[in-house]
Amino acid sequence: MLIASSFSLSSQLWLLLTIGVSVITIRSAGGATTFSFLKKRPDKDCQPVKRDLLRQQLGNAYNQRYMAMDDEDLYYKNNQSPPQDHEHVTKRNITKRSSSINIDQITDPAPWTCETSKTWINLGQGFFPRHVRAVTCSSKKCWFGHFQCRPKFYKIKVLRKKVGVCLKVSTGSGSPRWQDFWEEDEKDIPVDCECGH
Repeated sequence: MLIASSFSLSSQLWLLLTIGVSVITIRSAGGATTFSFLKKRPDKDCQPVKRDLLRQQLGNAYNQRYMAMDDEDLYYKNNQSPPQDHEHVTKRNITKRSSSINIDQITDPAPWTCETSKTWINLGQGFFPRHVRAVTCSSKKCWFGHFQCRPKFYKIKVLRKKVGVCLKVSTGSGSPRWQDFWEEDEKDIPVDCECGH
């Protein structure tokens, strides 16, 4: 009898979760545990989550160098002065007297490499971070025109806003508020180009 009643209770809880009427989640905030509820609500009823909290939720997956939280952050990153590169050196302007030149400073592309350019991809308002740095293949052919340049992808973790779902958050004043619900997602981002068939 005890097994049947616990199965019945488990079935009822599973049904409650799948319907999406009310889902209980436990979140840890600064060591204190707060209970939050998910509810299907119109998006206009949800308050936006501050970008610093979203960054905190993403944790170590957020890379400040390759990600911009929003348009304001992207503007700042695009208008910073770029780091000073080493002097541009090619194989053609190295002489026997250039013993101080490091081979790593040579910038002529080898025939098996693909030329690339950096760009920012706008993932849209429903993603955090909104902008991700990516690489596009500038050249289509490699290895003397016999092979193709193809993008090489890397999977990154981002947050995606769940449309029509709000998270009930307890506040210090005791009155709860509803805010946007963000869940983890993955995106394939081109990070390099490789020469292949």
